[in-house]
Amino acid sequence: MPTFNPSAATPLLLLMGVVASVGVHQLFLWVGRRRETLHPWVVTWCATSLVVLAGHYLQAVAATPAGAGLGARLAWISSLSLITVMVGLSHALADRALPRPLLAGLGGANLALLALAGLGEGVGALEPGPLMPALVPFLLAVFAYCAVTVWRSRALAIGERRAVLGGFVVYLVFAINDVLHAARVIQSVRLFAYAFVAVAAGLHYFLVARFNRVSADLEGAVADQTRALETRQEALAALLRAERAVMTEVDLKSMLEVIVTEASRIAGTPYVKVLLLDEERGVLKIAAVAGGVVPVGTELPLGNSYSGTVATTGEVLFSPDTQNDPKNFLAALDRAAGVVTYLGLPIKAKGRVLGVLTLNTEKPRDFGEEEIAYLTSFADLAALALEHARLREDLEDRLYRTDTLAALNRVITSSLDLDRILDQIARAATRLMNADLVIVFTVNDARQVLEARAVSPSGQWQDYPARAMGLD
Repeated sequence: MPTFNPSAATPLLLLMGVVASVGVHQLFLWVGRRRETLHPWVVTWCATSLVVLAGHYLQAVAATPAGAGLGARLAWISSLSLITVMVGLSHALADRALPRPLLAGLGGANLALLALAGLGEGVGALEPGPLMPALVPFLLAVFAYCAVTVWRSRALAIGERRAVLGGFVVYLVFAINDVLHAARVIQSVRLFAYAFVAVAAGLHYFLVARFNRVSADLEGAVADQTRALETRQEALAALLRAERAVMTEVDLKSMLEVIVTEASRIAGTPYVKVLLLDEERGVLKIAAVAGGVVPVGTELPLGNSYSGTVATTGEVLFSPDTQNDPKNFLAALDRAAGVVTYLGLPIKAKGRVLGVLTLNTEKPRDFGEEEIAYLTSFADLAALALEHARLREDLEDRLYRTDTLAALNRVITSSLDLDRILDQIARAATRLMNADLVIVFTVNDARQVLEARAVSPSGQWQDYPARAMGLD
C-alpha cells in the first residue's frame, strides 16, 4: 500500500510554488503586453507543468493505490500536453505563427496517446511500461522540429538561439531519462519535474531580459526624441529671435547681424556669413559675419567662388572638403582658419536671388535635410530683412519727395519774390533728382536770350560766368 513520502513531497511543493509564481508573473505581463505572443505560451507551460507536478505530488502523498494511480494518470496526461506547448513555444520564440495543420496533427497525436493511456492497467499503471519506449522517437522528432524552428529564426540573436537550444537539450535529456526509467529500461533518479521548473525559469529570464532590452531601447529612443525635440525648440526660439529682429530693427546691418548670430547658434559653428549680390558689378559683398577671418565689406567674384555658384544657380551647395577643393576661391583662408566644410543657402525673394547665407565648420560634418530646412528659414529671414530695408528706403524716399514738394508749394504760394522761388525750385530739383548741378533758366523775350536765374548748389555760379545764352 502506498505510504506518505515527505522527502519526495516537500521538493515537489517547492517546485510547484516556483512554477506558479512564474506563471502568475507572466500572466500579469501578458495582460499589459498583448502583442508579445510568448507570454501566453509561457503561462500555458507553467499551468501544464503545475498539473504534472501536482500529479507527482499526489502519487507521493496518496494513502491508497487508487489515489496513487490517479496521480500517475494526471501526470501522464498533462505530460503529453507539454509536447504541443513545446512546439508552440518554439514558434513564439521564433516569432512565427503556428500552422494550423501542425497544431491539428499534434492534437491528433495527443488524443491517440491519451486513448492508449486509458486502455487499462497494462498501459496506464503507476509506472507505465509498454507505452513509454514508444515516446522516445516521438520526443526526438518533436525536439528536432523545435530546434530547427528556433535556429532558423531571425527574431533571436545568435546567443539567444544557443541558450534556447541548450535549454531544449537539457529538457530532452531529462525527458528521455524519465521515459526510460518509467519503462524500466534503466534505473536512475527521476529529474523530469526539475526540467519543468528549469524551462519555466529559463523562459521567465528570457522574457525579462527581452523586456529589459526593449525598455533600454525605448529609453534610448525617448532620449533621442527628447534631444531632437530640444533641438527643434532651440531652432524655433532662434528663428523667433531673428524674426523679432527683422520686425523691430530699423538698421539692416543690425538685422543681418542677429540672423547670422542665431544661425551660428543653432548650427553649432562660429563661421556664418551673409553676402549680398551686386548684379551690376558681378560681385558678392559680405554684409554680416559671425566669426571667421573674412571681414565685412570683402567682395567675392561670382565666377570663382562657392557663394557665386549659389547666387548664380539659386540652389543649395555643400562641399565636405573646402581645403582641397580647386573650385574654392578661399581655400588658402580656409586652411589658415581650419575650416573644412561649406554650406551655401540662397537668399531669395519672389524667385530673385538677393544674396547667400553661408556656414563653415572646423570638423567634417554632414547637414541633414531637417537641419538644412531650419537653416533655409534663416536665409528666408535675411531675404525678408532685405525686402523690409528696401521698402523702408522707398517709403522714406517717397516721404522725402512729398515733404520737399510740399515745402516748395508753400514757397510758391506764399512769396512774390521770383528769384527766391526759382532758387527754391533749383534746390528742390537737386534733392529730388540727386543731381550734382541744377540751373534754372528763364526766357527774356526782349533780348531773345535764356537767362540763368538760379543755381544749386549756390556756390557753383563762379563756374558759369556767362549767365545768358541766345535762343538761336
